[in-house]
Amino acid sequence: MASLLLNAEFWNALSNFAWPAMAAFLLIKFHPLFASLLKRENMQIKVGNLELSVQEAAKHNGADIADLQQRIAIIEANISNEKDIIVNSAEYQNSKKSKSILWVDDFPSNNAFMIEKLKEKGIEVVLSIGTNDALAKIEYNEFRAIITDLGRIEDGVDNPNAGFDLLARLKALGKEIPVLVFAGRRALQNRAALLEAGAENATNSGVDVLAFVERHLGAL
Repeated sequence: MASLLLNAEFWNALSNFAWPAMAAFLLIKFHPLFASLLKRENMQIKVGNLELSVQEAAKHNGADIADLQQRIAIIEANISNEKDIIVNSAEYQNSKKSKSILWVDDFPSNNAFMIEKLKEKGIEVVLSIGTNDALAKIEYNEFRAIITDLGRIEDGVDNPNAGFDLLARLKALGKEIPVLVFAGRRALQNRAALLEAGAENATNSGVDVLAFVERHLGAL
């Protein structure tokens, strides 16, 4: 009887171990396949109406997670100094207006996840790939805010200062629309000049993008 019990316990333990062992075996056995799939740039996934490669998706998710972790650490460090939240009446009024922003970027797939998040929150995101097209859209639409990259390929020409050009032309037309420059490291390197040119902020942080939109269009 003891032998039988021992055997039963043995097989029960073995069955409990079977699935984790099988998963570990498959991961080890097919790891090269998983790795090769992640390395295949031609593999595409769809986010909303935009397509991007698996590598692009992993890159953007990794950057967003790192950025969010950093921001959470800052919030936790300063949470003890926070006071009561005061609801601004202007923000309340903004929430009743149309929720539409213009996003200018010649590679909109770079921002696919954030664009989709904003759309899920009921915000209309109008895309533009160049300065002239953006100004044409601004003429016939009412946008609450504008997000632009800094460098763009426009009319087949690489223009590293396209964001500056957009700010200058908005100013010349008397358009007082809040503008955020979202352009990776170059945004930070040129931040002072961009603020002087009329941008509200210049950043490489997706968290700052969401905060900018929330500030001008109401709570997300």
